[in-house]
Amino acid sequence: MQRAVVIGAGVVGASAAYRLAATGAAVTLVDQNTPGTGTTGNSFAWLNANHKPPAAYHALNVAGIDAHARLAADLGAAPWLHRTGNLTCAVGAAAAEALTAHVSALQAAGYAANLIDHQRAQDLEPHVQWPACPEVAFAHFPQEGWADGPLLVRTLVAAARALGAQVLPGDGVTAIRRGGDRVSGVALASGTAMAADVVVIAAGRWSDQVAALAGLRLPLAPTCGLLAVTTPLRHGPRSVVYAPGVHFRPEGDGRVVLQDGSTDAMVTPSTPRDPALPACRELWRRASAYLPDLAAADIVEARIGIRALPADGYPIVGFAPGCTGLYLAVTHSGMTLGPLLGELIAAEALGQARDPRLATFRPERCVGHR
Repeated sequence: MQRAVVIGAGVVGASAAYRLAATGAAVTLVDQNTPGTGTTGNSFAWLNANHKPPAAYHALNVAGIDAHARLAADLGAAPWLHRTGNLTCAVGAAAAEALTAHVSALQAAGYAANLIDHQRAQDLEPHVQWPACPEVAFAHFPQEGWADGPLLVRTLVAAARALGAQVLPGDGVTAIRRGGDRVSGVALASGTAMAADVVVIAAGRWSDQVAALAGLRLPLAPTCGLLAVTTPLRHGPRSVVYAPGVHFRPEGDGRVVLQDGSTDAMVTPSTPRDPALPACRELWRRASAYLPDLAAADIVEARIGIRALPADGYPIVGFAPGCTGLYLAVTHSGMTLGPLLGELIAAEALGQARDPRLATFRPERCVGHR
């Protein structure tokens, strides 16, 4: 029986642990914190392949959306999965023209994307106040949606445990042990030593620090993201809405999650998680133009996450060069890709053929030795 240690219990690591356990491997999942409380728990969690060039990355994300459905079928339920679609609005002649061209390009690639009119946008999102001006365009992406990241991780961890996996939260890795050029196990902060045939590093924004324990240089360029969460609205959005200046989606309990790249730039990892932050108030102001019910609501939670972004922006997935048995899995778009990467990691780590979909995302392109 193959012994596998998975480091990191976010969506990628939890998916890998579940799939490895399902193959019959003896799996231990370790995390320095509680599973699902890192980047996974602070993600906008938009499931999409919408703005993800080049073609290989777009295709990987399309496959990632499909993998959520397979995981739901395997587990018999998918309480984390919300295939609500995404409705995008562009205002102004240049933005409307760009959205039209974008939809055309996605359609040519076989992606579900449709230009719709104002009335159809109102039918899909009756409680959103859309701009009523001549230079506006709307697009609908019906296969997209969002995921409840913490619930997905809890579901995966429970399923892995049911298959015999050992889960060790609150116990970080302090050493990756090697015998020559082969990984032989890990040591934990608790003093526990664990032997392993395969070690998977899926530690998100901490992956470079963990890889350094094996003498590897893993180039990351993490970015900071802010989510503002509202009190429950009587009438909120049904789907992911991508509007000028703000993006929002339902939280599943009447609350709404707000986000935008410009307000991401207003926070750092050390910013207090305070709902009164200026960036949160700015998101509330922008979203109020689209959601009239926000006038009677407030921001009650600020979530700040650090995205595990590789330096070139693309996933790093595969066996580490020069270290047999050490598998790296670090990526942005983790919520979209997590279930797919779990499948691919389990297959490759246990000796199956290298999956061609990962050909351009292998560690050899950027991972070096310290």
